[in-house]
Amino acid sequence: MQCFTWNANGSLAAVCPTNNEIWIFETAGSPDISKWTKVCVLKEHFNVISSLNWHPKTNLLLSASTDRGAIVWEQGTGDKKYEFMPQMGMIKEQKANLDAAWNGRGDKFVIGSSSGYVYVGTYSKANNFWVAHPVSKKPQHKASVVSVKFDPGCSRVVASASLDGTVQITSCFSEDLDKDSTSGPFGMVSSYGDVLVTIPSNAWINFVAFSPNSSIIAYGTHDSELNFANVAEVGSSNGKSKVKPEKLMLKGNPLLSGMFISDDKFVGAGFDKVPYLYQGAGKNWKQVKVLDSGIDKVRKAKITGNSFLDKRVYFNADIKLSSEVEMKETDTMHANYINCMQTFASDGTKPLILSTSDVNGYLNWWDVQNL
Repeated sequence: MQCFTWNANGSLAAVCPTNNEIWIFETAGSPDISKWTKVCVLKEHFNVISSLNWHPKTNLLLSASTDRGAIVWEQGTGDKKYEFMPQMGMIKEQKANLDAAWNGRGDKFVIGSSSGYVYVGTYSKANNFWVAHPVSKKPQHKASVVSVKFDPGCSRVVASASLDGTVQITSCFSEDLDKDSTSGPFGMVSSYGDVLVTIPSNAWINFVAFSPNSSIIAYGTHDSELNFANVAEVGSSNGKSKVKPEKLMLKGNPLLSGMFISDDKFVGAGFDKVPYLYQGAGKNWKQVKVLDSGIDKVRKAKITGNSFLDKRVYFNADIKLSSEVEMKETDTMHANYINCMQTFASDGTKPLILSTSDVNGYLNWWDVQNL
């Protein structure tokens, strides 16, 4: 599974099975996938779909693909509720689109690309299609942009994470759309394309996320660090703010995705195959819980030295593995690394249930409302 997303009430799921298709499932409100019904297959993309995002208010489904395209899908009504009409989208990316996300209102989307550009898309009523423009004339980053997010408060800035080892916050104010949105620390930003802050790291960045009040960003790096940076003063500093993130060294492998479930709680997941809960008190963040208890258990099925007897394996034939050699796997709900995390249910302001997927095609749910 490459990526997935849910509609507002979880009755429909959109899934990309690592190809150019989007599979739409009717879930019947059940987490049991065997009870789901595939009701539609969307085939407008020409290459692997890299990101899916279903807006809970507008019910518009956004898809981005490595074919350089982005499509906004509008669901039909009545007898045509399982039909999705692609709305034309214009984006001049030359390589591939890697991540996409809606803003809180659902009238703007942002796309991160492998060329280093960050695009912000809006709907043109005069032409009846979506148009995505780069936020600057030159690429924002020196390498691929793998994660992008609007600030939740007013959507006047976008955070982008790149393989060049930097996180940037860039202004993207639209007079027509954002003039009435002034909440949060970026509510007074009135420019477009200004880099308000750049935060360097020692390794490439895997993801970036805003806290609900937009004052903190979290980002994970591939050298097994989780960073929390207070950006509350960035919006009023005219690009002169210097942000010093708090670095939390992970005990395990790097995180690939994560989201805030409140202003002081964050859930991250990645190569350890389990979600972790992190909690902050002021500037001090720490890991407080593992959501999957299977990480402390050993899976019953083992791979031992005898597993390779009479098998054609690609290593030196002179090497003989003893029958005592064994590889132990943790008995986690995911059998492989977690590559996508989405909100399954929320109360409108706070996630209540999260869902995660892995490259083996497993979907799991995590109740976070009482954490």
